[in-house]
Amino acid sequence: AAHDQNVLHRDIKPENIILLPTQDPERQDLAKLVDFGLAKARATQDDETSDSGSHTLVRTRTGGFMGTPRYTPPEQAVGDKLGPYTDLFALGLVIAEWLTGEVRLQGQTHSELMSNLVGPTPIEYADTPKAWHDWLKRLLVKDPTARYQDAREALDALTQTVEVSLAG
Repeated sequence: AAHDQNVLHRDIKPENIILLPTQDPERQDLAKLVDFGLAKARATQDDETSDSGSHTLVRTRTGGFMGTPRYTPPEQAVGDKLGPYTDLFALGLVIAEWLTGEVRLQGQTHSELMSNLVGPTPIEYADTPKAWHDWLKRLLVKDPTARYQDAREALDALTQTVEVSLAG
């Protein structure tokens, strides 16, 4: 819903996702994303170098770090352009952690975390249930152009993943 309103959350982490019970006993709990303190509206800007002719650009003051280091997408960490795919990377880190109980991005210091995040080593997901591997791989790839580009695309793929997981 936030992405539909051109809003990027920029701080998706377990503490910012809460489960609410529904009134309908036929429906499962509802997950809600909270704490939009770092959220920012996206603006479209024409760019002749872009394949599509336009891209999304979110600007933050130079030199400032926004977000929670352990759940920060690579492009956010280095100050590149952000889009819905940025929030999806962070969500992938959270989901992989929920599936295993293990934090994905390792490091004792901010420098170690950032080095592991922007370095060439992929984010590990092999310890998650096998049915989730393809979906998580697309969320956790460090190149944002290789990720799901929006929440609807990721949700459609997740629905298929869950159906396969339940069937298997």
